[in-house]
Amino acid sequence: MSFIGILFFFFSLFILARALTVLLHEFGHAVPLLLFSNSKVTLFIGSYGDKTNTLHLPLGRLDLYLKYDRIWQRGLCLQGEDASITVVLLSIVAGPLVSFLISTIGCYLVFAFEFHGFLKLFFVCLAISGVIDLFQNLFSSNAKIKTDRGSYVKNDGSQIQYLWRAREALGTLDSVRKLLEDKKYQEAVLTLDEVIDKTGSNEHILRLLIVSHLHNRNLEEALFRFQELEKVSQPTAYDHNLHGLIHLNAGRYEEGLSCFEKTISIEPQVPEYLNNRGYLYSILKDYELALKDLNLAIKLEPDFAYPYNNRAYIFIKKGLYDEALSDLIETLKLDSSNAYAYRNYGIYYMALDDTEMALEYFKKAKELMSDVLWIDELLEETRGRRREKNEVINKR
Repeated sequence: MSFIGILFFFFSLFILARALTVLLHEFGHAVPLLLFSNSKVTLFIGSYGDKTNTLHLPLGRLDLYLKYDRIWQRGLCLQGEDASITVVLLSIVAGPLVSFLISTIGCYLVFAFEFHGFLKLFFVCLAISGVIDLFQNLFSSNAKIKTDRGSYVKNDGSQIQYLWRAREALGTLDSVRKLLEDKKYQEAVLTLDEVIDKTGSNEHILRLLIVSHLHNRNLEEALFRFQELEKVSQPTAYDHNLHGLIHLNAGRYEEGLSCFEKTISIEPQVPEYLNNRGYLYSILKDYELALKDLNLAIKLEPDFAYPYNNRAYIFIKKGLYDEALSDLIETLKLDSSNAYAYRNYGIYYMALDDTEMALEYFKKAKELMSDVLWIDELLEETRGRRREKNEVINKR
């Protein structure tokens, strides 16, 4: 073999080792998130977040995007908002450690058990790659990596350093998630404001703050925080969905629809996103497009209550009362405290001219959630119609 041929052989072997290192590194990040949180995890092998021209493998909570042309060079792991700070720290440390440990232990074993010379050579290359990966990632660096999504990230060491220094303040984010679960939205806002005062803001803090303001109906503040988020991170599908909900709740329906379109262009088969766009289409009275989204949401997640409820509203408007009743029954079967289901039950009985039953359901909806969309107008209309009916009866 010529000198050039030998160089090409070693180069190819090292590129193959680098590709396996990237794979081990990114799965090292993913495994703790999958084991110790309910977070959805997205892995990019061969890119920094590019979903175009990739092999997409949806594996439960793990979404894997494989791009072959730079598989030896690039990788990115993204997690949802459900992981605790401890789990995130473990995930970041695990990436370079897993690739280093597997490569060095593998190298030791092939020599200890006298495997074929080619395997020895490959594992030497893999061990060298693992050592490079460890030092390249665990030592903090100020250099920023631009992702294919347009945002910037620092290496694992810098992220570990930031999270460790801010661990006490950031640890409160877990308590914030608990506050949100308990619907203590104002308390969540105050807690997050304190965290920002201590550590500054980042995309994770801002997302929780947007959700808190959104639930607390501080829509302009939620919008302001979204604009801050855009400055530090390229918005994800989740972010565009939050942006759409802000506009939807503020009555800016066209702006909301534009946001939901962006959301679904990124993640076209997420039931929550399809439901939100379908709901907005129903408000805009574009019932056929609404039904298309809601039917797909139900197909993808049959136990998700909201699309049944939103579809029931459309059936009422189309005069399909049997279908509407079936969906309303299914909604409350799946979510017995769904205020919007009780509101739609009231609309159903209004369509049947049963003002007494309608009023009962509207009152229940308001009791469950005082600011259900249109609830005050519906209560006023129902009471007005009941008075008119009673006046007609009294005149007889």
